[in-house]
Amino acid sequence: MKSIIQKIFNDNGFNNIKIANPVEESHIEFWANYSDNAVNFYLVLFENNILTEDFLSWKIPAYFNAIKQLETGYDERMDKNLSMIVCVKTDNDETQKNSEKIFEIEEDPYFFKKYVITYDDNNSKELKAKFNESGESSNAILNRIINDSTMFLSYKMNENNALTSLYEICTKLMIKIPFMRLEKRLEELDDLSEKINEELSEKSLLAFKDSLLGFNENDERIIDNILSIIEDNVE
Repeated sequence: MKSIIQKIFNDNGFNNIKIANPVEESHIEFWANYSDNAVNFYLVLFENNILTEDFLSWKIPAYFNAIKQLETGYDERMDKNLSMIVCVKTDNDETQKNSEKIFEIEEDPYFFKKYVITYDDNNSKELKAKFNESGESSNAILNRIINDSTMFLSYKMNENNALTSLYEICTKLMIKIPFMRLEKRLEELDDLSEKINEELSEKSLLAFKDSLLGFNENDERIIDNILSIIEDNVE
């Protein structure tokens, strides 16, 4: 998962800032973007367990203090533009069980805006393979997968397969990482009126349609014409 997150941040113009880790059992990375449009700072945590009682009460303040004490790279704008992404390795059963804790973390208003992304070995390996096999940006790959109608239907039907697993992790990354943007694919639609005319023409009903569109209940000639067409097609 680390390489996936690293590619996403690198592809979106972020710089990695070295930071002391106040929690030994956790792995963290700190990313900064100083673009002309916005200044954003993200602390990314990679966790195997977020249910420890001291996560909000002790760990979160410790991470915040580590940023405040940066020897190089500290920017006072960090205080008001800090976000935290917590990547948690888990399985489906644990995700359901931890949903209340995830909600608690994301709704906590102190120090960071918080986003929790759960994943497992299978879907992270599948997405990593996609990243490695293509020279495209992470944004393009994620958008292509999310816009894939076959994968979407598999996910919608809750099918237990690799397509669903891959689609799920991609949607989580797109939703939980605020600077990611979904580029909705626009498909060209067939000209419906042309399709209708083709079908009617094959069944010799095109004249019938034209008569109906020009129908005037007081025009006996049109009524006679419609009746004639109906009789011809009934025969």
